[in-house]
Amino acid sequence: MVGEDYHFFNRANHPAPDDFPEYYSELLSFAEVSVKIWDPYFNSGDDDLFTNVQAGVNVTIMYMYKAPVGRRSFSPLPADVKSWVSSKLPRGAGTLKVAYLPSTDASLFEERKWHDRFLILDDTLVFLIGASLTSQMKNAKCFGIYDITSNTDAALIMERFEKTLYEVENRGYWI
Repeated sequence: MVGEDYHFFNRANHPAPDDFPEYYSELLSFAEVSVKIWDPYFNSGDDDLFTNVQAGVNVTIMYMYKAPVGRRSFSPLPADVKSWVSSKLPRGAGTLKVAYLPSTDASLFEERKWHDRFLILDDTLVFLIGASLTSQMKNAKCFGIYDITSNTDAALIMERFEKTLYEVENRGYWI
């Protein structure tokens, strides 16, 4: 279902168990210069989305890394995320940067952790993403993707992304 600025994946309209959302992957394929993903979570398998990124496109992923507690691991290691995504990007891909906000840096984490998910394409198209990356290809739930069409709103999101990215990079939390 598509509105003026909102794309809604309605599970009721996709009853087949393997009929999954495709819009996020389609958006990734439109990027010509850069893809910036600002999502609190990254999970094994999320890398499958990156097969649609065009050659030469730079990719930046920023997520929250929750360090293991005891034997329980909450997030994949940044090096694993980079390796997984790199293996799915096309030959001739641009740069790949994985930045992370670690839970072990309490002052930074508590002040900068986020909940919403965003996708920024070519520094001109900004989307508010209603579900995590995993849900963009394997979801049994309903969710939406909102196209931020207001230049002021898009600029605000891009400014916040760049500021957060700068802060985590400045502390060395990127590979």
